[in-house]
Amino acid sequence: MPGAQSSPGDPDDDTPHDGPAEEASAPSARSVVDAIGTAKGRIMQRHRVDEDTAFDLLLRAARETDRELPDLARRLLGGDGLTGPGPDVDR
Repeated sequence: MPGAQSSPGDPDDDTPHDGPAEEASAPSARSVVDAIGTAKGRIMQRHRVDEDTAFDLLLRAARETDRELPDLARRLLGGDGLTGPGPDVDR
């Protein structure tokens, strides 16, 4: 019906709605970005590399260990031994 507004639960509605699901995911997304940024910083400090190289090393380690990037970053920050030298660190 023209001019009628749809509710957030309407399956035919494709407009975004801010609701509990979006609000609940915001802190999670923020924590993922923070973990990756902190992990990059630790890699930069430990291996004396720039930001792009640190991200590349983190990404490569995630691929080689078949882990999601946020999971690997959190594990690195947890101190489980993943902070050792990686491949091609001494460029």
